[in-house]
Amino acid sequence: MKKVFTVILVSVFALAFVACGPSAGQVELEKLYKDFTKKTDEATKAVKDAKIADDALKAIEKGIALPKDLADKKAELVKKFADAKDSDATKKVAEDLKKAQDAFGKEKAAAKAKYEKDKKFVDALEKLEKPVEKKADEKKADEKKAEKK
Repeated sequence: MKKVFTVILVSVFALAFVACGPSAGQVELEKLYKDFTKKTDEATKAVKDAKIADDALKAIEKGIALPKDLADKKAELVKKFADAKDSDATKKVAEDLKKAQDAFGKEKAAAKAKYEKDKKFVDALEKLEKPVEKKADEKKADEKKAEKK
């Protein structure tokens, strides 16, 4: 009887340990954050190492597209895994991603200052930044319309 009780007790603890781990959705979300942190770091390094305005512009273009790609892939994960939400397990990785995005923003500003006399660079950068701002403004307008209804 003692052995049976011990086996049951060990089984319950093992099951509890396995059940407390991160879910499949959280694991995938963590991988996604790590992947985008790496891509953002690469874009930041490319902007920093750019010798000419065209190289900096290409790197900035890639870096600007990353947050939208992240949002799209995160939405896909949420559809695929109902439990793909930020948790304690993903917070640190999300913070690392935020730091990488902030570093990219600083390098982008530094490149903008460095090549501010290059009209072609400034115009192209404004075109890259404008759609992001425009979409955010359109989203706010859509939300206001939805609230009125």
